[in-house]
Amino acid sequence: MKRIALLGPVLAGLLVFAPVPAGAGVGPASDVYVVHGIGTDLTVEPPQNPVDVYFKTQAATEWDLLLDEFVFGEIAGPVPVSEGDYNVLLCTSDDVADPLDTITACQDNGTSNAVNSNAGSAVSVPAGENNITLVASFGLERPTVVPFVNDVTCVQPAASARLAGLHAAQAQTATVTANGATAGTLDFGDSFDVDVPAFPPNRYDLGVSDGAALLLNIDDFEPAPDTLTNLIVVGSPNGYSAIAQEIPLAVCEQPTTTTTTTTAPPPTTATPRPVAATPRYTG
Repeated sequence: MKRIALLGPVLAGLLVFAPVPAGAGVGPASDVYVVHGIGTDLTVEPPQNPVDVYFKTQAATEWDLLLDEFVFGEIAGPVPVSEGDYNVLLCTSDDVADPLDTITACQDNGTSNAVNSNAGSAVSVPAGENNITLVASFGLERPTVVPFVNDVTCVQPAASARLAGLHAAQAQTATVTANGATAGTLDFGDSFDVDVPAFPPNRYDLGVSDGAALLLNIDDFEPAPDTLTNLIVVGSPNGYSAIAQEIPLAVCEQPTTTTTTTTAPPPTTATPRPVAATPRYTG
């Protein structure tokens, strides 16, 4: 996808040349994904709500274009991002030849062209967490960017999978059920994960409700082995959707088996002794 190709070099240049914000760490980078979750229907064509996404450290004075013409349902990444505090700005796309031009209108026109305010959304990339998903969401009051930390540690046994629910929809709470049983109840911005047997042969019927009504139903969901599947619940009362994001899990180290080879002692020979036998007859 062209936006993944765009994402890499833009962020790479930003991380190399942008000033490091005060207090930011210098630890290992995290893999960061960006998900467009501002919309109500994943099936319509053309896709809903194209935006241009800008990114900068909080100490920087200029924005860098991260993604252009980014549409509802798309996922970009991963790219490495050093720990620290950043701002992400979403601007309604003007479909111009140079997407960098939209940043002027986005900042000058207040919230009329900026879907999450001129300052953007503050996002922290924590130290020690190696996998982050940023979801552009309607939010509860206005569009925003919501960060989620992904658990990509291995699962036991190796044939299992991990299923996660991420609440980024315009609803106060969301309850996720799997095959009729409650898997987790989430507030906006929360997530949960659970390790489950993978497909084949296991399938799951998943539901998402707000406590009063069913928002979303997914039949015959098939989790892939050794994979984290994020079911990202997005949308508003005008319509809810789930965006599925698959991320490979680490592979568990298998215990090593030590084989000991022993040499059998040489056979010994002995002179057989006669055995006295008394014949027995029946009949």
